[in-house]
Amino acid sequence: MKEVEKLQAALKEMSRQHKQASVLGVCTICGLPALARCYSTAGVRQYRLSGHCELCYDKWALDMEKEDV
Repeated sequence: MKEVEKLQAALKEMSRQHKQASVLGVCTICGLPALARCYSTAGVRQYRLSGHCELCYDKWALDMEKEDV
């Protein structure tokens, strides 16, 4: 399988998981009820875009910052 095909398959799977999590109202990372773990309006918007509750998204963003240092 070519790299492009692998990437396309991975993106398709991520999209499927995001849709499923959205229907269930859970975070794609921790699997817990997402909106209960969002503490701001921005966090709710981010959940709707990424599928990650605000707590998981914030942890992910901090981890990414640490990697950049």
